[in-house]
Amino acid sequence: MKKENVANVPRVLIVDDEVEIGLLLKRVLRKKFSVIEHALTIEEGLSFANTLKPNVILLDNNLPDGSGIERLGDFRSVYPDTCIIVFSAMTHLGKLALEKGAFAFIEKPLSFTVIMQTIDDACNNC
Repeated sequence: MKKENVANVPRVLIVDDEVEIGLLLKRVLRKKFSVIEHALTIEEGLSFANTLKPNVILLDNNLPDGSGIERLGDFRSVYPDTCIIVFSAMTHLGKLALEKGAFAFIEKPLSFTVIMQTIDDACNNC
């Protein structure tokens, strides 16, 4: 049996403390990604990112252990080539997320169509 090269396996990390959102995103993203992990905190997300080396990180801003946008640089330092997509209900944070290095900002409530289009754009540009 041929072993798949890990570098070619599409991987995504979801960092969101809402379990239901994580489950829904996993279901939607299964068509595009072979490996999907869901972290509930920034620290858990950083740990996953270090081992997973995701192609894409979906990062909520409001997390129990801090602001996703403020900690975006920590994710970027763990794996700098990853496309990070920040999402939040606080729409005024979009510009700040982009300034801090996010590939894109998506407003909540989440639209799976927008998420998939943004991920496609990220995969083509990162």
